[in-house]
This record gives sequence, structure tokens and C-alpha cells, in this order.
Amino acid sequence: MEGIAGEALMLISDSSITEMIQLLDYPDDGSVDNELELLVDVSNILISAFLRGLGDQAALEFSQSYPALLGQHADVDQLISAMKGSWKRTVTIEVSYQIDGTQIKCDLLLLLLDESLPLLDAKLAYLMDEE
Repeated sequence: MEGIAGEALMLISDSSITEMIQLLDYPDDGSVDNELELLVDVSNILISAFLRGLGDQAALEFSQSYPALLGQHADVDQLISAMKGSWKRTVTIEVSYQIDGTQIKCDLLLLLLDESLPLLDAKLAYLMDEE
């Protein structure tokens, strides 16, 4: 990722799952596998689109791995603390998604490690000078 290190978390509320399954026309047979597949697919699409857009604007190329399910029916604090590892500080960018006319809501959290900030700051300063 050109020296920028971090993680992207997609937080999808449990109450959105049923409506997402209907909207995306997933087979609704009540199996857990359908929910997991939906969570991974939606996460992959939204994270990829966000990183591509951010990369295009900031002249950065992000690499992305296949999404991993960190938890289901869990609190956000539990998920983030499970990811922390040896991180001391992070900068978080939050993007909220909602589909009008539905109860579907989710949030993307982009967690950037503090050692990534000088490069990101330099890229943004360069872009600001061009305009």
C-alpha cells in the first residue's frame, strides 16, 4: 500500500441482514451460510469501492485482501480490541452508508496506523498545491 498501513472494517447491523438478502435477491433459506456470504460480499464491494475512490483522489494504490469475518452479533469494541495487536495509535475514517427507503445501515471504518500519516500527509499536501 505504498507505505500506508491499516485495516478496513465493515460494520453491518444485524437488523439490516434480512432486508439486504431480499434487496440483493439472495436465496432466503434461513441458513447461516447465506448470511455469511452476504456479509463478505457486501463488505468486499463497499471496501473495494471506497479504497479505489480514495486511491484515485490521493494518487495511491491500495492493496486489499479477501475480507475476513471477525465476528457476528458482537459489539464494535470487542472487534476493534481483537484487531489491535501491537498498535499504539490509529487514525480512523468513518463512512456511513444507508439505503433510502430501507432500514439498511452500515459503517466502514478505515483504521490507519500513525506511522502511515507522514506519507498520507505528503500526498495530500502535494494534491492541495496542484489545485
